[in-house]
Amino acid sequence: EFRRVLFRSGVSMSSAISILLVDDDFHLAESLANWLRECSHRVSTAACLMGAKEQLLQHTFDLVITDLRLGNEDGFDLIRHLSQRYPETAVLVMTGYATPSTAVEAVQAGAFDLLTKPIIDEELLLSIQRAVELREIHRENQRLKERINRRSGLENILSHDYRMLKLFDMV
Repeated sequence: EFRRVLFRSGVSMSSAISILLVDDDFHLAESLANWLRECSHRVSTAACLMGAKEQLLQHTFDLVITDLRLGNEDGFDLIRHLSQRYPETAVLVMTGYATPSTAVEAVQAGAFDLLTKPIIDEELLLSIQRAVELREIHRENQRLKERINRRSGLENILSHDYRMLKLFDMV
């Protein structure tokens, strides 16, 4: 079943991504982490905000999947931290307490998507795929902007004429 979902969705089996899974429910986190590992992804886990931040300092992750309720801590703090310090890392939120306002708040804080518990395997796979694809689109967009800037920048205009140099300064 998993292979069919991946084949239809366009994700190749070799496209393993690094995932940080943050949830204070140990059994859920381990079960989900093991399943994602079976799907050929590299998965690390953390049970709290501090543990997640320590993992982020030690490793680079393509994706963070976090619960909103982390014991006495707030998952929104982690989302904002990721948005500020690790903007290249996509964030998926999972929660058992979703409301429309929660979803809006999560996206405003920097999350890509919000999934409700219990997590449905296919929904999670599609959300992971969309998050990674969106990140790749952003990266490609940045590369294209840099190429355009290099091509159209004034440094590519060759002239040593005094009048042209003055004009370049004005521009």
